[in-house]
Amino acid sequence: MTAPEAVTPASSTVLPETYIKLVYHPHSGIEQPAVIPLDSAQASSPIDETAQLLRRWAQLEKCMKPWAPFRTRADFEYAESVVKGTLGDGIVDLQLRGMRNGWCEHSNITFQNHDGLRESLAAAHIFTVKFQTGSVSAVHDGTEYTFKFPYRDPWAWILELVTDKSLLDSIMWWPVKKYLVTGWKETRLYDETNTGDAWYNAQDTLPPSGQYPHVFLPLHFWLDKGNVTRKVKKHPMVLRPAFLPHEIRNASGNGGGILLGFMPVIDDPANPEDRTASEKLEFARFKREVYHKVLSVVFSTLKRSSNSGEAVKCADELIRILWTGFLIHSADLQEAEALCAIRAALANHPCPQCLVEKCDLHRISLSSTPRTSSFMQDVYHRAKAATTKTEKERILRDHGLHDTENFFWSMKNSDPYMATSYDVLHADDLGKFGHHLWPLTLEILKDAGYLGRLAKNMRNVPRWANLKHFNNATTIEYADGQTFYDILRCLLPCLVELMPRNSALIHCLRAYAKFRVLIGLKCVSEDSIKLIEAALADYEKYATKVGEEYGKNFDFLKQHQSHHIVPDIRNKGATVNTVTRPGEGFHQEVEQAYEQTNRKDAEFQMARIDENQEAIARIRMTVDSYDKAREQLCTIPEHDEDEEPDQEGLAGADLETMTWALGSKGPKVVATAIESRNSTDPIYRDFSRQLVSFLTEHIQDEPALQLAQYIKIIPFKCVYLRYQSMEDWREARDILRCNPDFHGHPRYDCALINLASNALAWFDPWKSRAWKPRTVWNGCRVFEEKKTSEFVFVEYLTRGAHLIPTFEMGRGESRRFYFNDTIDADMLLHRV
Repeated sequence: MTAPEAVTPASSTVLPETYIKLVYHPHSGIEQPAVIPLDSAQASSPIDETAQLLRRWAQLEKCMKPWAPFRTRADFEYAESVVKGTLGDGIVDLQLRGMRNGWCEHSNITFQNHDGLRESLAAAHIFTVKFQTGSVSAVHDGTEYTFKFPYRDPWAWILELVTDKSLLDSIMWWPVKKYLVTGWKETRLYDETNTGDAWYNAQDTLPPSGQYPHVFLPLHFWLDKGNVTRKVKKHPMVLRPAFLPHEIRNASGNGGGILLGFMPVIDDPANPEDRTASEKLEFARFKREVYHKVLSVVFSTLKRSSNSGEAVKCADELIRILWTGFLIHSADLQEAEALCAIRAALANHPCPQCLVEKCDLHRISLSSTPRTSSFMQDVYHRAKAATTKTEKERILRDHGLHDTENFFWSMKNSDPYMATSYDVLHADDLGKFGHHLWPLTLEILKDAGYLGRLAKNMRNVPRWANLKHFNNATTIEYADGQTFYDILRCLLPCLVELMPRNSALIHCLRAYAKFRVLIGLKCVSEDSIKLIEAALADYEKYATKVGEEYGKNFDFLKQHQSHHIVPDIRNKGATVNTVTRPGEGFHQEVEQAYEQTNRKDAEFQMARIDENQEAIARIRMTVDSYDKAREQLCTIPEHDEDEEPDQEGLAGADLETMTWALGSKGPKVVATAIESRNSTDPIYRDFSRQLVSFLTEHIQDEPALQLAQYIKIIPFKCVYLRYQSMEDWREARDILRCNPDFHGHPRYDCALINLASNALAWFDPWKSRAWKPRTVWNGCRVFEEKKTSEFVFVEYLTRGAHLIPTFEMGRGESRRFYFNDTIDADMLLHRV
């Protein structure tokens, strides 16, 4: 949605009533804003598609053996199965002997043994940026330590990306200011990294475009130490191109992140428990020193492009002056402390982004002096110039800084404190909620004897697509971030009747749930930012009350981090750009690679394994493109310009414009049989009569419908609803079920109806109720199911709705339900 190729200049068309406007940075030379209509699809013609295919085929013809350097396609696909299946040399030799002499004598595979396979894989490394060996030394406690590590040249990788024709249309060369325009109102939007102020401001520091355009290329750096066995840790570093859309850079394919290398894991040569406070501080400083020396080696080739620019002929044959810099550091708190070379979370100034006092971490709305590269460098140099060790330590301590020269100070537009980014996974799902609010809730209920009732309530929450169902939520021993988020999304209705009236905890959880859903928006408007700020203010207020009532201490760093969320969104776009979740999945790949090593100098063996995997993935992409282009080229329809299009083909086009589709088709059945089959259910009382009445009233051009026994119905158990999401104005879809046995459980979903075709739905209507729970939270709405049912046209269903029982104590099965507006961002935006 942000690529220039997908939009229209504002001056070349009549502006629609609602649209998105892109204003490009002045350095781009694009003076006219671009327009993205929100009420029409831009379809390409068959002629355009054919031309694209022919161009793609011309490129592929240059390499009629896309599986090269493998001799045959069979060789490549066998090598692919070996790499993906992590097969050892012994298994490979056994299989190859069988192919030559036994069960597959006529195979096209030319390998004789694993040595031949290794030679071909080594030749395929030409498609990847190869690993090299780096080395740094540092002195601790009078002993010099040397650390060797594998790493890749990041500049070589960037050159691959900007010269890759398959990525050309996706690269975001320029920062933009994006607006939602509705009538005369313009609202600033933030989604991709190029819509934030940080990229725009970095571009301001570059020379204006002259003969060659000067372009800032922002980078996204992720690193995290994790266990590959119970005793062994590895520390992978991943670099992502922040100048590509998040759908590409967060994926594993072309344009996604690259394993840049492994940070050395520094083990303490002494027993940490025997160290004094000053010795612990010195060892932490030593680790920071090694850390930044490693970064100076890994990123050495970026210094020139960062500080003076590099001229590069890109994939479109245009020469650009490329300037690199670090826009995003995606890391948990421990890694952020290392990247910023600050002291640990227990220091007086523990925040990587500002100088907030440790005792003020609960005061989310409090603003403190921000850290900047220039400010921290000045502190560092003042400490170095101090005449006494005591004075030096005081200066560093007062700013929470280590006596370490930060590598990122040497690069332009790479302020490590601004690059430190809000991480929803660690700050919220595994932080404020998973590590604080949820354990507090369980502790309160345990004291009240209500843990079992909460588990039962959550067990009876109606199922919903992409929402985990919990059989016993209160006894989960290990949960990932998504699990905690799923608990939060449906917690309040299950909890409210178990807490005292007007509970501060209920209000706190409600404010926090709204905050959590809103900061997860993929496209954030200034209007949404106001909602985030309001929810955050409510959360801070009720967290204070919860602290007073239950003795909960909210002076922890992840609580304070919420203060930085709005500036982060305005600077870097939506949180999908900064979250560590895509990197967390990389630990599994590292663990799998470690299992293929002999445990000695494992990082270097793991680097070779990654080279193999990347080479295979690159060749697979080329082979798939070759196959697709060849298949499509062979099926291009040949039409005469004067020839009438096939009318049957147009029928399918109408289906593309419909907002609904039915699924899980059943056999035809007479209407009266449905009523007879459900005679004990009051909802089906007078089913046939109501159907005849409805059809007679609404389908007047049909013959009179008098006898229900002649009406045959095709029942469906599923409906697919397409709608334009308020989150990012893209098409979204709900899958709603009406099935007594869906994977072993009854499933009867609800839908919102716009009563403003001829397919019918039989539904149970709901009405708003005045009944109130023990604590009426902000936005609480209760509905009661009527005892009668009605008919409605399927086209009036707008999207699904998640309703949760009230779980009133002392009552049987309730017909009253809460409307769950935190099920997703679109639903919450409809409600606020």
